[in-house]
Amino acid sequence: MSYGEKGPEPTPPGEQKMPETRLGRVIGRYASTFDNWLTRYQEALAESRNGTYSTQKWMSDVGSFWGEAVSLLGFPVTVLDPTLGSEPRTPPPILSLTIDGSKDTVMEPIPIADPGDGVDAVVVSKLASVAAGASIPPANIKTDLSAGRRSIVVQLVGLKALLSGTAVPAGTYIGNVTPYGQTTPILARLSVERK
Repeated sequence: MSYGEKGPEPTPPGEQKMPETRLGRVIGRYASTFDNWLTRYQEALAESRNGTYSTQKWMSDVGSFWGEAVSLLGFPVTVLDPTLGSEPRTPPPILSLTIDGSKDTVMEPIPIADPGDGVDAVVVSKLASVAAGASIPPANIKTDLSAGRRSIVVQLVGLKALLSGTAVPAGTYIGNVTPYGQTTPILARLSVERK
């Protein structure tokens, strides 16, 4: 800690900080949601008394209420098993490329859903052959997450040298695009056809 930085708040004497538990997370989520509902109700009541509560605002409040209610019902299950709800509900997009060794670099963008907070880089796993034990190594695969975080640019590089021998026989090679250093969630799939 450098000069001028404030450290963590000290715990008051006689009071201990409790570690966060699963039950504590569920209770906290319920309390937060009920607090949102009560705040929304109080604002709606005040606006209706002033005559400024519109139909549009009412529809927004109803939609927010039901969205939070459904999310709240499923929350305890996701606390018990964090793997539930971590995968996207729709299959990830698939980018298909064809390579034949005539170009040294092949580049294509893949549109994706926003990968979420904290994801600043993505990687493609080793492209493994569907039929044989061959693969396209990660050193030949470059990925960039766009500034808007809505697409991934995939580059296959050094293809002339890689495809000149027999290390990468003809066939289909498949790999997953994931956040850097993680195996899930799968943001997209890459399928490469070697001619």
